[in-house]
Amino acid sequence: MSEEIKEQYSVIPLGGIREIGKNMWLVSNEKQMLIIDCGLKFPGEDLYGVDYLLPDFSYVIENQEKLAGIILTHAHEDHVGGLVPLMEKLDSPPPLYATELSLGLLEERVTDIEEGYKSLFHPITGREITEIGSFKVEFMHVCHSISGAVGLAVHTPDGAIVFTGDFKLDPTPIDQKPTDYFKFAELGEQGVLLLIADSTNATQPGYTISEKEVAESFVNAFYRAKGRIIVATFASSLHRIQQVVNRCAEFDRKVAFVGRSMERITAKAYELGYLTYPEGLVVSLEVLDSLPADKVAIITTGSQGEPMAALSRMASGKYNQVQIRQGDTVIISATPIPGNERSIYQNINKLIERGAQVLYDSRKGLHASGHASQEELKLMLNLTKPRYFVPTHGEFRQMTRHKELAESVGIASENIFLLDLGDHLLVSESEAQVSERVTAGEIMVAGRGHGYLDAKELRERHKMVKDGVLFASCTLDEKGQLASVPRLMSKGFIIEDDPVTLYQNAGEQLASLLRNYMQKHENVTLTSEKGEILIQDMLGRIIYSLTRRRPVIVPLVHHLGE
Repeated sequence: MSEEIKEQYSVIPLGGIREIGKNMWLVSNEKQMLIIDCGLKFPGEDLYGVDYLLPDFSYVIENQEKLAGIILTHAHEDHVGGLVPLMEKLDSPPPLYATELSLGLLEERVTDIEEGYKSLFHPITGREITEIGSFKVEFMHVCHSISGAVGLAVHTPDGAIVFTGDFKLDPTPIDQKPTDYFKFAELGEQGVLLLIADSTNATQPGYTISEKEVAESFVNAFYRAKGRIIVATFASSLHRIQQVVNRCAEFDRKVAFVGRSMERITAKAYELGYLTYPEGLVVSLEVLDSLPADKVAIITTGSQGEPMAALSRMASGKYNQVQIRQGDTVIISATPIPGNERSIYQNINKLIERGAQVLYDSRKGLHASGHASQEELKLMLNLTKPRYFVPTHGEFRQMTRHKELAESVGIASENIFLLDLGDHLLVSESEAQVSERVTAGEIMVAGRGHGYLDAKELRERHKMVKDGVLFASCTLDEKGQLASVPRLMSKGFIIEDDPVTLYQNAGEQLASLLRNYMQKHENVTLTSEKGEILIQDMLGRIIYSLTRRRPVIVPLVHHLGE
């Protein structure tokens, strides 16, 4: 009898590899394809005017007829923030699988596209096996900084492909639901073909501190605070929010939620039972205004220094409902996302200038990471005992350290893959290899998902920020000839000497060059694309000769009477 031919499985990272953010994986067999997460990434300070970054969806769109479903491990933006833009690009979005809380937090966004899309929602729970198209998927509860987080196993004939999701092995979580050690160990006994694991804290020795330790630090902070307490954290950090709410009840302080995302997420979490508090504890800001300062607490957005977030506006004195004053205690309960440090420290300085005491160092115990540190990562590797291993959710330095940790527990170096975006990794019992690289990368978005930027536009933005912009207003007569000397205006182009004299001089030189050129080339009109390029080139040379600077030149050509 001939041996049965096993179906080939593969994985492809479209985001979250060699970076923090825009997590997205594909799992494929010979018939269909699953998406695991679809996140966004917040830009660094060098990406001027970019609101966020998305994975390049090209490969998914080209193969969308194969899509069996989308699985979301939890509701953090770096795992779900790209979902709506992806759904808008698909002809027929597939079913969505996530926990009750994750779906609840996504409901408003998805139904904003089309009301009927709620029918795509399929709630899942830990230790549940679900058939999604031709895939058999099992879910495991994991402990993270948001409730409703899961890992998952895609079962194949050669063993399970296991995604840890974002996790830590907290023995004393706030919701008393630790990571499902038993299920990961059971999968390890049954046979894990490939483990794809969170590398965020792979460079951190020891164990990640428990949320219980954070609770004790908040008790101390509340005990010492004599005035109002303002806590800034991620709106999705429901375990942290629960802790603050608990302390408010313990210290007889009324509390208000501030910031649109904070209000929306806490309302949904309360509705679904993921956030609990006694009646009357949570009130509006208007009620807080009537209470003594030592009976007041505020939980707000803005822990990352976002310019429009509530805490940033408080720090700048631009949030009318909450003015920072002497005696306030501000607690920033979050770790800075790389790239946000400058704006966070600017806010801290402003808050201190306004008289607040600011507690922001994680060493004070007011923040605990939601990600596993080295000893927990080694334990996960020992529990699952994978044949092959891929670090994910980290920059290259973190992935490399995770590789070293895997080697230290006995996984062969040749069975560990440090993938790049788009690498198509084929896995089977006998071998694993990268067969090709599919289209992958990132899409820069400016403005509510409708303004996609390319590399050329970004270079132009860099140049404008660095060198400024110079506008050349050229007026033409009825014959298409210059009617007057071009008028120059600038934005961000700083001239130490007299700019009026400089611009007059440059305008006269430009007028002379243009008139000479047009006499020799009668077929060239300044309103054409070639004419605009001519003005840019001529004026650019003139300005460089006068200032040794190269601003962006913008020609503005119009006729008399326009």
